[in-house]
Amino acid sequence: MEQISRRTVLTAMGALGTMTVAGCADDEPSQLDPSSTHVVEGDGGSGSSASGSSSAGSEGSGDASSEGGMRQVQLDSPDAMRGRWAAYTAVVLAASDNSESSRAEDGDWIFQHELGPWAMLVRFKDGKALLAGQANADIVRDLTQEKKIRRALVAGAPKWWGALDTALPDTARIGFVLGWDGKTWQGLAPSVSNFDALPFYPKSQQACGEQLVMWGSKAEGSYTGSAKAAADAAMRAGTQLTAAQLKKLGPGIQSARVKGALTAAKAYEGKGKH
Repeated sequence: MEQISRRTVLTAMGALGTMTVAGCADDEPSQLDPSSTHVVEGDGGSGSSASGSSSAGSEGSGDASSEGGMRQVQLDSPDAMRGRWAAYTAVVLAASDNSESSRAEDGDWIFQHELGPWAMLVRFKDGKALLAGQANADIVRDLTQEKKIRRALVAGAPKWWGALDTALPDTARIGFVLGWDGKTWQGLAPSVSNFDALPFYPKSQQACGEQLVMWGSKAEGSYTGSAKAAADAAMRAGTQLTAAQLKKLGPGIQSARVKGALTAAKAYEGKGKH
C-alpha cells in the first residue's frame, strides 16, 4: 500500500479541514515524532489532539506502564472490528466513485480515510496482528528518516513485529504501530498519540454507524431511529451484508455499485496469511 498524500474531497464530506505539513528531517535524531519529520525533545508524541468519533470503551488511548514504554491500548480485537470494517468499505464503495477506498487485500485489511489518513491491519495465521498507519496525510519523509521512524516505533517490541517492514513498502510513511497478541493491543507512546489522531471509524460501533448513515443519507441523516437500526444491521451482517441491507441505508447507495460493494465486504472473511 502506498502512502497517499493527495487529498480527495468528496461531496458528502463537505469542506476540507487544515492538516499540518511536515518539516525537514534532522540528522541522527534521538527521539522521533512519527507524525512529522522533526526531532522531538520530551515525550515523542505527535502533538495532535484531533480524533474521530468513538463510543465509550473503544478509544485508542492507552495507559502508560512506564514513561516512554509500551502502553496497553483500549481497542477492540480484529475479529470484533471485522463487521464494521467490512460494512464501512461496502458503503463507501456503493455511495461514491472513490477508487482509493478501504479494502481487504490478501488477508490484510486497509482503512483509507477520504482525506488521506490511513491504517493497515497486518494479519497473521496464528491470530496476531499489527495495526500500522498514519494520521497526518501530508507527511514528507525520505527513506532514511522512514527507517529511523520505524525502528523507533517497534523498539523493545516482540520480534514478530519485525514483519512490518515486509508487509508495508518503504514508501508508506508510518506514524504508528500497534500490536495485537491475541489478548491485548500495545504500542509505544508516540504510536498511541498518532493513532489517537486518526479518524479510524472501524474502532467503534458509534463512529462507524455515523459514517454509514452519512454516506447512505447523502449527509442528511443522523445515527438515530430507523437510520441507526439500518446501520447497526449492516455492521452485524459485515461480510454477509446483503443488497437489501445496503440499500436500506438510504438514497446515497447507488444500485449499479451494490454488487461490487458486497464483493468487497466479503473479502474480509478468512484468516491472516503472514
